[in-house]
Amino acid sequence: MMPGDQWIEIPQGERSGGARVARSKSSPGPQPGKAPGNAASRTSYVQDAFYQHFIAGRVPAEIMFLDGTTVVGLLDGFDTYAILLVVEDQEMLVFKSAVRAIRRYLGESRGVQNS
Repeated sequence: MMPGDQWIEIPQGERSGGARVARSKSSPGPQPGKAPGNAASRTSYVQDAFYQHFIAGRVPAEIMFLDGTTVVGLLDGFDTYAILLVVEDQEMLVFKSAVRAIRRYLGESRGVQNS
């Protein structure tokens, strides 16, 4: 941490676990020739906000798996390795390693589909 950096506390209801995010006043962006930092630590905050948006708003999600199969349901929870999805009133545990993409579903919920 550089002098002048501040910590921003993320309210408990908007995150999946104990986390604090450092906001730097001294360096607005990556410096040329230097790695921008630990990408894995930044990714988790992006994922947390993304998943919380779907959970809090009860937004239907379409999940596309590596094999092209899609599932439409409501996100109910998540952790480091898995997403809990409700599909047609049944819970489905989806491992993140099997997911290619997640997006908002704009049509009617139809459960499991093959592309």
